Amino acid sequence: MIVGLALIWPWLRSLPKRTRLGFVAAAGVFVFGAVVMEGLLGFVVEDGGIEADWLMYSIFTTIEESLEIFGLLIYITTALRYHVEVLQTSVSFDL
Repeated sequence: MIVGLALIWPWLRSLPKRTRLGFVAAAGVFVFGAVVMEGLLGFVVEDGGIEADWLMYSIFTTIEESLEIFGLLIYITTALRYHVEVLQTSVSFDL
């Protein structure tokens, strides 16, 4: 992860501050959900704490997955805002 950050750091520095902070926040929320919450869940389950308690397991899993999705939403919103405000391209969706 540190090597990946070192490789994209010049690109991140070239972005406007608002966009850069949005991408960093998105990555932070996503990684927190993926690594920290899943690690915590694994630690608790391994300890035998909530393996039988399906409600607690479901709550931990829901929080973890929600954080990952929220990180993706922050990224998508930041990328779309960058395209509209900085690159001045129009973004539209036809359903």
